[in-house]
Amino acid sequence: MENELEIKIDDEFAKKVYDEIWVEYEKTAQTKTFAKITLTENELKITDSKVMGLPYIPKGAQIPQTANGDKMMMIAQINCDDLQGLADFPEKGILQFFVLNDEDGLLGLDFDNQTVQDSFRVIYHEKIEEFYDENELKSIYNPYNFEESYITNDNESYKMNFELTSEKERFEDFFEDIFDEICEEKSLDPAQELKLYEKLQDLIDYSDDYHSQCEGFPYFTQEDPRKYEEKYQKYDTLLFQLDSEHDKTKGKWKVCIGDAGVINFFINREKLKNKDFSEILYNWDCS
Repeated sequence: MENELEIKIDDEFAKKVYDEIWVEYEKTAQTKTFAKITLTENELKITDSKVMGLPYIPKGAQIPQTANGDKMMMIAQINCDDLQGLADFPEKGILQFFVLNDEDGLLGLDFDNQTVQDSFRVIYHEKIEEFYDENELKSIYNPYNFEESYITNDNESYKMNFELTSEKERFEDFFEDIFDEICEEKSLDPAQELKLYEKLQDLIDYSDDYHSQCEGFPYFTQEDPRKYEEKYQKYDTLLFQLDSEHDKTKGKWKVCIGDAGVINFFINREKLKNKDFSEILYNWDCS
């Protein structure tokens, strides 16, 4: 017996499936504590948490560079004092995120292997030691910069402020995770799945509450690279997310990743607990 004769994919059926998913969401969706980041225009110290700006570089240390010798650009720095209370994250020292701003406009992203830290680098300084001052950094910190940075206007720098809060998994993400399972349970064929998916999309009220953060649930303008790549699935924790942010009062972008996209760095939870940042999954996408 043909399946399409058994199940009619109409609005009534789609609403019934939607309600089933919502009940399951209310019962099982996770809630996570995370550090929400807001950006402000402050005078910045070398050791402050910041987007762009001058990095903390201990005396005698080198600016991160690629195997070809191209110096990377620091896109963010976190003074871990600001993360106190966030489980498993370091509470002291400085955590930095560097990328190569090259001609490809990919900000150091290698689609073939997003974990090789050649054109991006995550660096953790467990202790704050004697470091190069602003005048010294201006002469030694000259990252390779092809045209615009694609991060902030004119390489402006912003202070990152952190607030511990909690959030529930977004319904639309929960839906994406459970949809295939529901179609299998109902024995839907590919054509029925597509029709149901389209009808459900019309019913979902998508969230617009996205932000830069450490920990919590990541946001993507396209897809989670861990969804289809088994080798990436061990990177189970959102280490840092930098989202595009538009300042409506001033009519300008504070941060703009490509075409209003988002940058994510992921780490395995056990590696994070051990303060081992040698294995990182780096991703960014835009609409």
